[in-house]
Amino acid sequence: MDDQQERPLSLDWAAGLIVGEGCFGFTLQRKKHNVVRVTPVFSIGMKDQEAIDTLDRILKEHDLPVYRTGYGEMHTIQVSGLKRLKRYTDVLHPALVGQKKEACRIVGLFVGRRLARPYNSPYSDEEIELVKASRLNNAGKGSRGKLSPDLLRENPVFAEHQTAKTHCPQGHEYSPDNVAFSNTGARRCIICDRASKQRHYERRRESSETLRSTPSLNEG
Repeated sequence: MDDQQERPLSLDWAAGLIVGEGCFGFTLQRKKHNVVRVTPVFSIGMKDQEAIDTLDRILKEHDLPVYRTGYGEMHTIQVSGLKRLKRYTDVLHPALVGQKKEACRIVGLFVGRRLARPYNSPYSDEEIELVKASRLNNAGKGSRGKLSPDLLRENPVFAEHQTAKTHCPQGHEYSPDNVAFSNTGARRCIICDRASKQRHYERRRESSETLRSTPSLNEG
């Protein structure tokens, strides 16, 4: 039993489970300012906790991020975002077969195109067609939401109110040396990030000093 547990976990086993139960697709959600956002998603849900636990370990062995959720008897792994799905599609696509391989390929193409363009660029016709192709390939599964991909053409300037901003909410300029990007591709102000980390460090240090200066309950 111990020898079996110590064997390297198989990506082919994980791919087989994903072919049977997993899904690659997109969610379409309407955000503020009437903007429709497309989010690539991988998910798999089962009542078999042991199978999900094993898949969890295999994915982590291949340096893939894993986010677990659950409701009732269901055990779910769900991952979203451009950079995360880029890693998933690169690793899993060669091992998949059939319809799930095609679903993974479509998501991978979309993700690659979005990451190669400036953040918040309008969705291209090709990207919109990939979202529509995903819905057809998944037969209504995996591309969740009632919004039509054609709505993306009605919002040709994606999040224009964000891309037009030249400064962060604290007034720091979004200059090339003061911009970082989150996993979703959103701009982040480096100065604000550093200040936030410094405040967090100082709070932890003050908390530690308070604990050290508080008399122990055992001291009499």
